[in-house]
Amino acid sequence: MFPKQKSATLYNAQMKNLVNELRTLDHKVHLVHTSVSQWDLVGILHPGAKGHEKIAHDFFEALGQAYERGQITPPVGGANETDSGACPVLPTWIEMGQ
Repeated sequence: MFPKQKSATLYNAQMKNLVNELRTLDHKVHLVHTSVSQWDLVGILHPGAKGHEKIAHDFFEALGQAYERGQITPPVGGANETDSGACPVLPTWIEMGQ
């Protein structure tokens, strides 16, 4: 096993444990497994165009599954919320004391 692969395997295991721990605390989290292979990478680390396409597809599928399970809920109210609960059509710039 390549040294970087060993690190990636350890990282992936830790992410899985973290997601499981957050789920026990009723957090709505989902770990997305991607279908990217070594052939989708540029060099040995970063995905190329085909890899990014696969990642986007995998996340889209995961979002659809989360929606079907009822894990995606409407957002809570914010500072710019309208009476209908929808976001305003145009964003508002909030001065930060510049």
